[in-house]
Amino acid sequence: MTNERRFLGRDTESNLLLFLTVFLLGPLVLLFAARRKVYLVEGAVEVDEDMNYEIERRRVYFDDVLAITYHRVFGTLFITVMVFCALVLGAIALALWSERAVVGALAFLFPAALCLAGAVFRLVRGVDVITIYGRRTRARITFGWAKAGARRTFEELARLIRARQAEARPSIPSSAPVPGPPVPPPSGGAVGDAQPPAAPAS
Repeated sequence: MTNERRFLGRDTESNLLLFLTVFLLGPLVLLFAARRKVYLVEGAVEVDEDMNYEIERRRVYFDDVLAITYHRVFGTLFITVMVFCALVLGAIALALWSERAVVGALAFLFPAALCLAGAVFRLVRGVDVITIYGRRTRARITFGWAKAGARRTFEELARLIRARQAEARPSIPSSAPVPGPPVPPPSGGAVGDAQPPAAPAS
């Protein structure tokens, strides 16, 4: 492991509110929105939260990792919002089509189709999520497309965390040999009791 800083992925699930806000209020919201990127550094994972005018950085050190999980989510909120937007935009497109405003109907029909496709794609594929829990911080990486890359990243992080914690774990000194049980005294007297010699026969 070198001191280079390698990009691992983004926390896109945390940007769902950002996506919806941009969709409703316009791209100017991006000036005040935060985006999270995750990097691998020596002995830790770094999370950069980009606020456009400043970057807040925090670390999850491998020595302090309590657990690392890998699971798949589908996002009920995301699917619900996408279906709702598809229905609203589709209804507007249908109303315009009935008024023979073809251009306006197509202008609303296209984003409605995109929203519906996003909901279907999420239902089929889901999002793979890697979460690293530290003592005071947490890092999360989401993978919407590269499923094989998610598995490789999880295995690499798990291996690095195990190796780092194994190095930090104090070695247990070898214990002294356990003495055996005491030797029982010989029959005919206790240990240390001298018996007088037998007198010669006359």
